[in-house]
Order: sequence, then C-alpha cells, then structure tokens
Amino acid sequence: MRRDRGLLALLSALLAISCALGQIPFINGLALLQHSSPTQLGQQPHPLALYLRPAKALGLARGSGGAPLTTLATLRDDHRPDTEIARLAHDHRLPADGLKALLAISSKGTATVRGMFWPQLPAAQSDVANEGLARTRAAAKLLGRYRAATSSPAGAWLAWSVGLFRAQRLCQQAGAEFRRIVGALRLHLLAYHRHHANQQLCSIQGLALALHAGWPVASADSTVAGAGLRLTATTGEAVRATMPGRVSFRGNNGSQGLCVEIVHACQMRSETCGLNKARLQLGARVQAGAQLGTAGPALWFGLRLGSQALDPRILMPSSALGR
Repeated sequence: MRRDRGLLALLSALLAISCALGQIPFINGLALLQHSSPTQLGQQPHPLALYLRPAKALGLARGSGGAPLTTLATLRDDHRPDTEIARLAHDHRLPADGLKALLAISSKGTATVRGMFWPQLPAAQSDVANEGLARTRAAAKLLGRYRAATSSPAGAWLAWSVGLFRAQRLCQQAGAEFRRIVGALRLHLLAYHRHHANQQLCSIQGLALALHAGWPVASADSTVAGAGLRLTATTGEAVRATMPGRVSFRGNNGSQGLCVEIVHACQMRSETCGLNKARLQLGARVQAGAQLGTAGPALWFGLRLGSQALDPRILMPSSALGR
C-alpha cells in the first residue's frame, strides 16, 4: 500500500513538473506576441509591395538569380518590350497592361538584357526555347487560350495561378468580372489555392493600374509627412485621382481635415486629405484623372497596401524624379 502511494506521489510530482515546464514556452509565446512585428509572426508583406518600391531602393532590390528586380519604376521607364507586348495583347485579346504585369510578376524579377521578360511557364510548356522572347510569346498564347476558356482576362490570370479547371469552375459560378472572381475565391477554392490566387490576382491588377498612374496635382514638389507626403498645391487647385477605383471614404478625419480614400485594386488604396471641397460621393466609381475636389492650404497624400504604408513617390513621373 505504501509502495503504491509512493509511486502515485512520484507520478504526481513528475506531472506537476511537466506542467510547469510546459508553461515556459507558452509564457514566452505571449511575450513574443506582445513585442514582435507582424513579419516576425509570419505575416509576410504582400508580394505586390516588392514591386512598388521607391527609386532609391532599386539598387538593393534583386530578383531570382541575383538580377535587378523588375519594379514599377523600371516597368514605367523601360519601353523596349512595349511594342511586342502590345502586339501579343492584340493577337490574344488581352489587356496590354495586365499582360505586362503578369509577365513581370511571373518572371520573378528576371529580365533579359533587351528588356524582355522571362516568365516561369507551366510544366506542359517545357519544350519552349529557354529564351526571353520565346517564353514571353508562349505565355501570351497560353493566356489567350485561358481567356477564351474563361471568357475574361481576369479568368486567364486566375487560370495561370490555379489551373484552367479550377478557374473555369469558379468563373461559371461567379462570372467573368475581376471583382466578382476575387470575391468568390473564398467560396470556391481551398485555403492554399485561395490565398495564392488572391495574391496573384491582386498583384497583377494593382501593378497594371500603377503602370499609368498619375499625380494628384500639377506640381511634383512634396515633403515627407508621416506615412505620406505633404503636396505643394495652390489653394483651390483641382486634385485628381491617381488611378481608377471606388470611393471607400469621404469625410473629415480629425486634424487631417476633409479626406477622400479610393480603393484601387483589392487592398491597394490612396488617401488624399486636406481638401477644401470634395466632389465625389461615397461608393462612386472614378477613373484615373477624375477630379476628387479642390486643394486646401495643407494637402496630404498617402498610398497603402493593406496595413502597409507605401512611398507615394513611386507614382511620380520619371522626369520629376530625375530618372
């Protein structure tokens, strides 16, 4: 009897020690949650943010194989592939900006010395010559087939990401419009495919819109102010949308004054504050260059991708940046 009690006491002591030791990682985990950044906790930045880097960071940006990363700045300045891209887009009934954005993203930062892309093709295209122009043409031809099968360019972008079968099934259920496809990802794709497809579609759409982004006011002069820029503008001057999108906020925002926020593609949005007057209503669809309102004495402009603040100067004309 005493022996049994002794064994029971020993087991109880071991169990207590195990429980105590088990608390150590848990406590450390709570401390990690309180003091770590989102990136440390595994919440990686959106892949589109890698392409939306300011000009001063281009020297540090590297793609696969150590080649300089193809970013928005280089895509806007290097027009060498544009004639070929325009021809392929016409032949395969694809939007040229979307095709250029997909090729850039699928090339994972790699471009040839002639400025042509180097897209990563599906395994079924393994017989294509290992050369930039041939791979670009093969990618456009395949995307043209995907567009015909899904009835939209957005369906083609989706098929490139998750395969034609899944893309066709989703487009049959949700329709061919970009916004409807993105909204239906949660309902029709498993988590892994959904996450990958969402990031791919939003990156293509966001980069395509940014290729021809404008500037809110006539002057490119600005100073850094918090997470955005204080713009130089004459009071009463027209303030314009930099890219097409939808008005997601219109109203006063404390010390920032009258603000208009526009959602451009998925989680990419611009914020213009310090307006004297705002012409657009909440929910209105706007085109690039549409007048948002007029400038007040202190005009502020910001650009965000989800919760991440971007440097708005990436949208400046090349001439203003001295590139």
